[in-house]
Order: sequence, then C-alpha cells, then structure tokens
Amino acid sequence: MADQTFDTIIVGAGIVGSALAAFLSKDNEHESILLIDRSFHALSGSTGSAPGLVGQLNVSQTLTTLAQESVQEYASMAGAFKKVGCLELASSDAGLSEQQERLAMATDRGMKASIVDHDESAKLLPPIVKKDSFRQALYFPDDGLADPGVITHAYRSQAKSRGVQFEEADVVEIKQSGDAVTGVVTADGRSFQARQIVVASGIWTTSLLLETIQKQIPLVPVAHPYVYSSARDSRHIDYPFVRWPERLVYARDHGERDGFGTYDHPPLAVDNPGASAVSDWQGSGFDTAVSKALKECFSSGFGSAETDLSSDSLELKLQEKISGIFTLTPDNLPVVGAIGPEGLWIAAAIWVTTAAGCAKFLTKLLKGEDVDDHMKSALDPGRFGSSVPVEELKKQALKTYNHIYGADESGGGS
Repeated sequence: MADQTFDTIIVGAGIVGSALAAFLSKDNEHESILLIDRSFHALSGSTGSAPGLVGQLNVSQTLTTLAQESVQEYASMAGAFKKVGCLELASSDAGLSEQQERLAMATDRGMKASIVDHDESAKLLPPIVKKDSFRQALYFPDDGLADPGVITHAYRSQAKSRGVQFEEADVVEIKQSGDAVTGVVTADGRSFQARQIVVASGIWTTSLLLETIQKQIPLVPVAHPYVYSSARDSRHIDYPFVRWPERLVYARDHGERDGFGTYDHPPLAVDNPGASAVSDWQGSGFDTAVSKALKECFSSGFGSAETDLSSDSLELKLQEKISGIFTLTPDNLPVVGAIGPEGLWIAAAIWVTTAAGCAKFLTKLLKGEDVDDHMKSALDPGRFGSSVPVEELKKQALKTYNHIYGADESGGGS
C-alpha cells in the first residue's frame, strides 16, 4: 500500500495541535492536513490534566499577548471559558509592593485590575481560603477558568469539518532526505509523507526529536502535585480562582469539589514520560508541600481523609492526589517556530493559557504571513543558541519551576 501524502502533518492533538489544525485549514481548502495522535478518545497529554486556570497578565509582554489571544478564542466557544476572575493574595510588605507594580503594569497594558482590601477580598473568596493567609488582594476580573477538554474537542470538530484527516497512531520517527523532512513513521509500521511536519506532542516532544533527528530542544518535563477534595454540594457561586504568589500555591472551585496545586518543592524532572501526562505521586516531597499549603492557605476543612471534621466545618477532605506532568523551558516561554531540517516545526505552548495564541502565531508563520518580530524572537526555538550545553539549559529550565509567576523575556524566572 502506497504511503499517503499530505501538505502538512501535525503530530499531537492536544489543544495546540487541534487548534493549529483548525486554524491552518480555515479558508485553505487546497491544503491537505493530517492530525495524528496516539488516542483521540482520551486526552492523555498535559491538556487532559491541566487545572484550567487562565491568568492573562505576565511580566512577559509575549505571554500576556498570547494569553489574551487565547482567551478571545476560548470565550467564543460554548462552555469553554468561564470568566470568574482571579484574586492574587499577598501577606508581606514585599508582596504588597509587588501587587502595586502589577497593578501599574496592568493599567499600562489596558487590562482591568484593582487592589482589594482584606475585608472586601474575604467576601469574594471561596470559603476554603484561610482568612489570615493574606493582607490584601489584587483582583483581575477578566481572568477565568478554561475547560481544556471542551476546547480541544471544539477545535477538532472545526478541523474535521474543514477536511482535516485524523489518524490514531503513535509517531516514532520523523523521516528526512538530505536537509528536509519527508514524513513520519508510526509504531505499527505505517508511513505518511508530507512537505512540512509540526511537532506539537507536549511532554513527548523532546524524545521524539532526539530519537529521530538527533535534535535537542531544552523542553524539560516535570512532575507537579495537584489535589482534589472529596465531593460536596455545589456552592452555586462562580468564585474567582486564587493565587498566593509568595507561597507558590493556587486553588480553584471545580463545581462539586475543590482543588489546589503547589510549586513550593524542589523541581522533579521526568526523564522518560509514560503513555500519559500523569506520573506516580512523588512521595514525601509532594506530601510536604501539600501539607504546608494546607496549613498556610486553607481552612481546617480542606484536610486529609483522616481529619476529624467538626459539624460546622466545610466538610472537605483530600480525596485524590495527582502528579501531573508539564514542560518547562529555560526562560519559561513557549517554543514555537522552525527548528530545521527544512519543513520541521515545533509548537510547545507550555500552558493552556497560551495554547490558542501559540497555534494562531504558528499558523501565520506556516502561511508566510507577517508576524511581530519581537514575538518571533521570543518564541524562536533557536534562541537558546548552541554555546550553552543542553544539560545546563535543562538546569536553567528546572530553576524556573519555583519562580513560575515571574517569567520575562530576559531570562524567565531563573
């Protein structure tokens, strides 16, 4: 059987890959596109385990722009984005000063934000938040919660309606001839040809590129703890999601349970991710961070399953612990663009917050349209250069984990 031939093959059908397939096929009926993923029935990548918090203001103008463009996309889809707002809580003098700086930054960029004192903040916060965990809040009313599953399936539906072909398979090799890519090979031995290939496979991107074309990109998969409470009645209120930047903790209301994550632990690289973006719980390191967050940020009701809860408590218990996997870069920015050989592209958005924006940007590059030069440079896969050893770049990437709220284009949070 002859190999099937396409103009473009997109490897990976999470939010980025699915959005790219939808954007690239719009008003482009003469282009043949193949979207290939190991499973279209389950979101096995980082998309499937993402908590869905979307905060748009970042020190990096690039990340802010990508987030705003993504929110515009998500808000246009039924059930994909809920504008609940975000409250960033601060307790130290340095934290309060940082809030003033972020308020000024938001104002300069035309974004809605306001400082809210302790008493007024307490009225907006979900009841799981410990009221003495902060002194004041910075409120972003236009931030919200994205549903990664709804978004991904919406983009897939758009792509399919525009003629994009779907193939369920595991890509194990990128084929090339001379200095150009020619196609991909799947685990079951099938081959698909294309003049350009986009790798949007998230935490598996590094291994695919390294094993097949000996190309190393400093994308470092890391494990991240996220915990859920046991089920409870819905509060019927759309509470803002909450961040404690000083404590590296965040939380949200999931409707009939609560959840929170923490970056307050040593970063843990995942060298060989398995078949999904969920790894084994990382023992005492995660347990210590979760216990600290529970003690410092949450009311007594958000405790362990063994907690003896009083009748007037919130009746919340830890029920599920997840070690999700996502990818870090040395500067905490996405990696989007051509990587060589000719015809090979990469789309690593890192966050649901910026996924659609990254896909839109790459669509312009693939179509040869004009793009912002500063953003192109900020996202360029070659920006890390060749003078710094890859192992050193990986160390720089891991350092950003504990500075996750401080990305910028001069070196991220490292």
